Amino acid sequence: MHGEPISAQLVNRGWLYRALEVRTPEAVYRVTYSGRGLGYESVSVNGKLVAAKASGIWFTPEFSFPLGSRQALVKVSVWAWMAIRSFELVVDGVSIHSE
Repeated sequence: MHGEPISAQLVNRGWLYRALEVRTPEAVYRVTYSGRGLGYESVSVNGKLVAAKASGIWFTPEFSFPLGSRQALVKVSVWAWMAIRSFELVVDGVSIHSE
């Protein structure tokens, strides 16, 4: 079951925002990262909040959350001028989207 391929396609990008369509053998998910909150960042799956952290002085680099029966991780870094420097989605230890 977990040996089958997983893919991700960027469907929307914006200021401190990314939305991906993630296809697994079990389901299709929309994974959304937003750093636009006032003092917090969040990750949602199919519109449901799955991870959120207070930004504090600077942005949080990683968000771990379940993606169906799998474990997922969003890694993000932000430039000083408030733009995403790098963004990566890892599922079950495999990077499926990176920019």
